[in-house]
Amino acid sequence: MSISIIGPEGKKAELKKSGDYFLRRQEESGAAALTVLEGPDNESILSHSHRSISRKHLMLSLYDTLRLVDEGSKNGSHLNEERFKATEITSPGTYTLKLGNVPFQIEYDLQSA
Repeated sequence: MSISIIGPEGKKAELKKSGDYFLRRQEESGAAALTVLEGPDNESILSHSHRSISRKHLMLSLYDTLRLVDEGSKNGSHLNEERFKATEITSPGTYTLKLGNVPFQIEYDLQSA
């Protein structure tokens, strides 16, 4: 299984192993980063501040499927234009994810990278 999160500037972060990941606004710079529950594998996928992304915005749980959970963000999370509190991606494909007013793409492939 291969998951890529691509920011509006084309920066890409890979979800390489099962676990919990987070998309959030970084405290110091305001840029959005994909953070891993443990370890130093954090990847910034936006180069500048986007205030519509909350400091605690979205959890992505990658196990048998990809589950997305909005963590009470102020401006909401949308998958393919539909607002959600929690949703699951079970089929491969390319999806549009919007955090606040910032668009991302999710590329989901069942084949190993």
